[in-house]
Amino acid sequence: MKTTPSLYRIGFALVAMALVAVIGATASPARALSNGAGQGFRVIDRQGWRMTVPGDWESYAFFGPDSPFTVAYLYAPSSPADSASEASVEDPDAEPYLKVLVSRLPSDVTADLELAWAAKCDRCLPDTQREVRAVDLHGRWGVREDILRADGSRVWILVVQNDCHTYRVYFEAPAAHAAQAADTVERVLSSASVARTGKMIGRCWR
Repeated sequence: MKTTPSLYRIGFALVAMALVAVIGATASPARALSNGAGQGFRVIDRQGWRMTVPGDWESYAFFGPDSPFTVAYLYAPSSPADSASEASVEDPDAEPYLKVLVSRLPSDVTADLELAWAAKCDRCLPDTQREVRAVDLHGRWGVREDILRADGSRVWILVVQNDCHTYRVYFEAPAAHAAQAADTVERVLSSASVARTGKMIGRCWR
């Protein structure tokens, strides 16, 4: 005569299955990375903004130059094109290969205003090239501006909105690394997205 397993046995089996799943995820480096970022990359997911960046990028102090609106303030310590010998020499005064500042602002801030603020450079000579275009950020339309400064440095600015906030993303690369940084910027921006939001009784739920 067959007997039905007791509730204790069923509970034990479920716990065992959960432990196996956790151990398996921990043992696999690719699965352990956040949300499929891929080997050597990590996901920045803060305040409704999400993007994938190289794993060796480092963070400045939490409060950025636009605090309290700072979402992320990061820099790449060295170029992917640097040789192993160059990368091994630590220079605390060396200029970062690339810097990025992500800010979350009120929704009534316009893209034109943010582009003008981010592109402003009082001590710079007239820009060599400027290009402004609309971009589709995984279903959210934004405005992007690419700037080539007279000294050869480059700036990339993206402004995108959801129902509750305006996000401004500012990349800056010195002239020595501008060409290599362009590929990194394109990859990071292609991974970026803005969370869906909604309002209830005039208040955002995210």
